[in-house]
Amino acid sequence: SNDSQASKRAIDMIKGLTELPEVGKIYTGKIKRIMAFGAFCEILPNKEGLIHVSELSNKFVKNVEDVVKLGDEVSVKLIGIDEQGRINLSIKQAQPQDESSPSK
Repeated sequence: SNDSQASKRAIDMIKGLTELPEVGKIYTGKIKRIMAFGAFCEILPNKEGLIHVSELSNKFVKNVEDVVKLGDEVSVKLIGIDEQGRINLSIKQAQPQDESSPSK
């Protein structure tokens, strides 16, 4: 029914608003801003993190926009939160590891 869908959406929204970013967790985020040194990605409502240029790809990235564009949805791994509460994200570390790399 529509009521149960509406209440599920409301619960999901509240979870999103109250959810705390978790290191090691994979999020689907949206690219909000692009800078020379990386891209800012919203992973939770009003929670943005930086994907540093070195964490965009396994290959060398000269131009951030070669990898991501404004509004793109990307899978990112939360790799750290600094003392100021800034969130550091990685697209590179969110990718499944290929077979050639040694597994832990």
